[in-house]
Amino acid sequence: MRAFMAVSVASAKPTRLFRFFALENHVPLVPMSEETFTAFHATNKITPTLTIQPMSVTFEAILTSEKLPSLWKVKGSGGKNGEVKTSGQGESALCQGEEKSMPINSGNQWISFVALTLIGLPLLSAFSRDGVGVVSVDAAFYRPDRGTAFAWFEMAKGIEHFHRENYRAGGLVEVYLRNDGKEPVSVERIFVNGKDVTEPEKGGDVVWWRLRPNPIPAEGFGELLIRLREAPKEPTALEVQTSTKETLRLKIQPALTPIRMEGLAFDEKGERIFAFVELVGEEKQKITRVLLDGEDVTKQTLILSPNFWFNICPIVVRSPKRLAFGSFHYLRVDTDKGAKAAVLFRARDDFFPLGSYGYVTPKEYASNNCNLYVCFGAMRTHELDALKSYGLKGVSALVGEGELSKETIGHKALWAYYLMDEPDVHDYYVEGLPHEKRVGYYAMEIVKRDLRCYTADPSVLTFLTVDLTYKPANWFTYGRISDVLNTDPYALHVGWEMRSVFEVAETARLACAPNMMTITYQAFFYEPVAKQHEGKFPRMPFPEEVRAMMHYALAGGAKGLIAYIHCTERSGDVISWGAQDYPDVWFEIGRVYRELELVAPVLSRSHPMDIAKSLTQGIFVRALVAPDAIAIVCVNERIKSLPEKFVSATVTDAEIEVSLPPWLAVKVAAVVGEGKFVALPVKLTDRKVRIKLPELKVANIVLLASDRELLKQLSDRYERLQLSRSSAFLAGIRKEQEQQARRFGLCGRFPPSFGNMPSHLRLKAVTAWSESQCGIQARRSGRLGSGMTLKARANTR
Repeated sequence: MRAFMAVSVASAKPTRLFRFFALENHVPLVPMSEETFTAFHATNKITPTLTIQPMSVTFEAILTSEKLPSLWKVKGSGGKNGEVKTSGQGESALCQGEEKSMPINSGNQWISFVALTLIGLPLLSAFSRDGVGVVSVDAAFYRPDRGTAFAWFEMAKGIEHFHRENYRAGGLVEVYLRNDGKEPVSVERIFVNGKDVTEPEKGGDVVWWRLRPNPIPAEGFGELLIRLREAPKEPTALEVQTSTKETLRLKIQPALTPIRMEGLAFDEKGERIFAFVELVGEEKQKITRVLLDGEDVTKQTLILSPNFWFNICPIVVRSPKRLAFGSFHYLRVDTDKGAKAAVLFRARDDFFPLGSYGYVTPKEYASNNCNLYVCFGAMRTHELDALKSYGLKGVSALVGEGELSKETIGHKALWAYYLMDEPDVHDYYVEGLPHEKRVGYYAMEIVKRDLRCYTADPSVLTFLTVDLTYKPANWFTYGRISDVLNTDPYALHVGWEMRSVFEVAETARLACAPNMMTITYQAFFYEPVAKQHEGKFPRMPFPEEVRAMMHYALAGGAKGLIAYIHCTERSGDVISWGAQDYPDVWFEIGRVYRELELVAPVLSRSHPMDIAKSLTQGIFVRALVAPDAIAIVCVNERIKSLPEKFVSATVTDAEIEVSLPPWLAVKVAAVVGEGKFVALPVKLTDRKVRIKLPELKVANIVLLASDRELLKQLSDRYERLQLSRSSAFLAGIRKEQEQQARRFGLCGRFPPSFGNMPSHLRLKAVTAWSESQCGIQARRSGRLGSGMTLKARANTR
């Protein structure tokens, strides 16, 4: 057995700082004075993440009892001043700093050393290991659920007061493992507080656990997450048995970790990582070190606010090598007080999803500036080919009992696999368990599906939609399983105010952080065929309402938007009207998508912060802060949704004040429009900036930057993207026309002049020509739902 213990050594040089790290588990030591050290051993309170700070006369070090003779050699009369040196690998692994030796007091050194060793015996329970010794603990901590001030209620029978009466906040035990061996390592059994939870009991204290990636590659890192149903009151004892016949034992304190990773983003090429570290403890911290895959990359990292500004520090890591899409990597951040934040992630690019559910009709989506299509079913090869031909990515469901479709593995149009739709709804129908213990019933099944997906298709992400059942336990329970958490707050459908979309997005983001979160917003209406609609809003959302809900989602931190739904279909006695039968709604979705595409790179690498306030009543504002810009989401809350109509009231000269981060000197402000920016005057006052919006009809984004160069870069990118998409759209139409020609023995060509048109006109021209020449209609005319015509809808505003 290898037991780690603390050894106190008096130093003859109290002003010299030495920092030691454990050879076997790479866990730093706990900062403590002599009084604290004595009390610490007496009470046997051990934290799994240990650190060291400079002390006047005492240094702490972690050693293994097995290796004490080989690691430490005490020179007697032959040594200098009783010098203790490290030998072998200890010279490189044990000591950090210029010196690799430490003088100790002269005298009977062996007696002092043995006595100090015995003092450390109570630390045996902090971390221990049996076995070969290739797996070590790099970081370990407890991450409690983040509470929000929102009051949740349920509509389903029997759980109307779930949040008030039954909800108990839980949390995640996070352990980051390092495999120093030459072979992959997996976890075979896991015990929590002495109980085998390898196959968690349904409704038990442990909801789910997973190792990712599984197995941990040779000389790589793995993330072991254990979801606890309720917050522990005592230390959580873990025992992890690995495939190398090692047994790792830890005790995780239930205390809040001082800092945590809250956001991750990437640039287009996978060369830079944008991370947002949040200070959640009360003690001041300063970020001093950044490691990527175990390598110190502090010198290649921009630490924009090391002392935390508004409790946030953005960091920009330049990776030594390009990160392959979907590949696993480990990021760790250390502070001067020994605190650390860590996450194991799958690399992405800066893709910002702007998509829709519906039938597999890629031309419809491409013509409205969508870049993603989400399918409830498993798409076939020819359907993915169609998406690719129109420049779209896809989210495809699994087949059978959660298996991948072998024919589409590796398809270039696949962006993510749909692991399951709304597992929290399925939880509700579980029998034999009280409602508070049903949440997460399907979690282990989803964990297994996630494993299958990234193992078989490592360049495709995983995607999970969680509904509004058992709020907010549902988001926290399922949030960290997939690469992308999606949730669907259909505000008007359930009778909520539109601002509830922000509340859902905010909570879901906290639940899945630092993973990616997207929002599916309402663009549908359910109409009963044979009876009166009983909902508060018995109609399709107006375009202005859809626009407001989309912006509320962005304010909550959504890193993508998905419309539900484009198509119209009947199911039993209910007609589900989609956006295709409401041209004004579908057009507004496209308009917002074009606006967001212009600033998508900034939105992708931003993080929500409460540094903006409206000086004009009735305006909601939220800042999305990126390393190089700030996007201000503005929503006019003087607008009002009524049962049969929508009431708007344009706000003029709305004034907004924004506190400026220390790393950004704002000199330029502009309203984000369709493919263009509209400049605004900027007034600077003592690290704050004031801007005035001439008018705010419903919702807009204002971009703040240090100069116009960023705006030019974004505009140029947008133009290139539109040109590429219009070319793809033209190619897709040509391919579709050729297929029709072959089918009917016809032949047709596009006018040659189309190739010379500007990109923003070509798409419209091709669409109009194809509709007139090929008999293909972009939208269906006819009934708009509830017997309301388009003209009638216009008259209700």
